[in-house]
Amino acid sequence: EDSTVRVLETAGAVLGWVRSLRPAVEEAHTVAARRSERDLRLSAVLQEALAGQAARLQRLQAHREDLGRVRAMLVRQAGTSDRP
Repeated sequence: EDSTVRVLETAGAVLGWVRSLRPAVEEAHTVAARRSERDLRLSAVLQEALAGQAARLQRLQAHREDLGRVRAMLVRQAGTSDRP
């Protein structure tokens, strides 16, 4: 009987301890969910920024190529206008 009483007391204490932890566990889950949402938003923003940067780099490269063609054309025109 004594061991049964001790087991029941221990079980009651453990149950009380578990119940006391419930708010902390729920808060931890809430914080984790918030962080997950924030991480997803940040990841989306980062992906968008990287895609924008890649597009800008492509436009910059195209602009440089266009400038190179203009320069080559001007050099050719300058070379032909120097001839009498």
